[in-house]
Amino acid sequence: LFDTSNQMKKEDGKYILPIFISETNSKYYYKSNPSNTKEIIEANKIMGFGVGEGSYVVDLLGTSMLQFNFNENWMRFLGKDFVSPISSSAHSYYFFTLRDSVDIDGIKCYEIKLQLKRESDLGFYGTIWIADSSYAIRRISAEIYPSANLNFIERLKIQQERLPTSYGPWLPVKTRAIVELSKLTENTSGFIAKMYKANTNIVVNKPKPDNFFDVPIER
Repeated sequence: LFDTSNQMKKEDGKYILPIFISETNSKYYYKSNPSNTKEIIEANKIMGFGVGEGSYVVDLLGTSMLQFNFNENWMRFLGKDFVSPISSSAHSYYFFTLRDSVDIDGIKCYEIKLQLKRESDLGFYGTIWIADSSYAIRRISAEIYPSANLNFIERLKIQQERLPTSYGPWLPVKTRAIVELSKLTENTSGFIAKMYKANTNIVVNKPKPDNFFDVPIER
């Protein structure tokens, strides 16, 4: 890795050094009323420096880290609430600009540019693709503004693709996120986490009892 470190760069041209890679296979459960979640980690593997299997880092980089639900009015991330671009009050926070209509895998969508009216608000900028028949989110690419002022977070970018379930509601099938952390101290380096999640074998309307969610993460 050190021999090839001068060949790997970030988008801004800065050199980076890969430290570790993690893969996790989980069953993830979500209950809407009342809202509750549970993740059962079935298998995980980590390769790299300083992080072993069974580490708390595995839990941090599990499925729970990549739960971005834009259908909620507010999305909570690292202790702060961000207003969704399809929130019931979104027009109070966002400018929407219709760019084009495009076909995504046979689904006609409207491509819409997102921009906050006030960058000091906690929200996103980017592009959203809305299905013309159901007005559901087909695809979204969104970033937070630097003024969001999340502790040690320099950048957060979310890309998500969604498809309808057999019961109608659209759920995420692919989610990508890039998180850049700044230096915690003068003697440490920054950190970049690139995460990808794929949802398969989605089952809906098979509720679990309330006590099933008492422990949010299990192995």
